[in-house]
Amino acid sequence: MADGTDDLAERIARIEARDEIRELISRYAHGLDLPDRDIFTSVWAEDAVYKVDEPFGETVGVEAIGAAWDSFHAFFPYQYHHTMNVVIDGPHGDKASATSFVLVTGSDREGTAWVASCTYFDDFERIGGKWLFKRRYDKINYMTPWLQPWDGLTKEQRIFVDPAYFEKMLKLA
Repeated sequence: MADGTDDLAERIARIEARDEIRELISRYAHGLDLPDRDIFTSVWAEDAVYKVDEPFGETVGVEAIGAAWDSFHAFFPYQYHHTMNVVIDGPHGDKASATSFVLVTGSDREGTAWVASCTYFDDFERIGGKWLFKRRYDKINYMTPWLQPWDGLTKEQRIFVDPAYFEKMLKLA
């Protein structure tokens, strides 16, 4: 239309698609963190590819991706994914891609706390009107244990803030 209505409708559709993709990325994290296997497996296309750097590897298909979830939670029962800096390319028709970063905290089954930094490289496809992961590559930038297990520590030991340190830093500012 000459009045720009089509352009506005296209722009709104693009904004809505990008918001649905951001929601999808968040549901992935919720599936890991709650933990909720059903949420986690609901974000994948049937033939999706999920690759996580060693020692985890690559899985194909929702059933295998669900089995990967089982393995993650057997080793890391507590996980907290803080996804940020999401940049979406697209959508281009029914396809889009994104790159984002995640800081993961949690603990393993022995109570040792871990922290990891990862970069996500994602491909999405709209299937049946719903955006799904077609491929996710989880590049592990680093993954390291903390020196002391948090399990059994008091709240004061787990959450330590040295007031003298912050006073010093404020004076430097």
